[in-house]
Amino acid sequence: MAESNNNSVTHVVLFRPRAGQHDALTPLVARFPALREQIAGIEHAAAGPALASEAARGYTHALVMRFADTAALQAYESHPEHEALVGELRELVEQFLVLDVPTTQEALR
Repeated sequence: MAESNNNSVTHVVLFRPRAGQHDALTPLVARFPALREQIAGIEHAAAGPALASEAARGYTHALVMRFADTAALQAYESHPEHEALVGELRELVEQFLVLDVPTTQEALR
């Protein structure tokens, strides 16, 4: 695994599925970590259903990725494999919540 640098970016996505789509969303979201093998600059990726969601306002699944830098995040966002997954997600997801935050070495300890 690549060593994170001071320019790392953590990408967090929360998914609120359409009614009746929770179970269909789980395997689709689980495909995101495999993008590490196809897209350069992804240092870490984890995705799946929340362990508990009663306080999550309907957001039932999450994706957390760390990128080497902003350029790697931008390359990921425009990569055809990412765009294809997002296209599939649009059928199942009512709302996305996306946050990109700088990641410092201290935050990784």
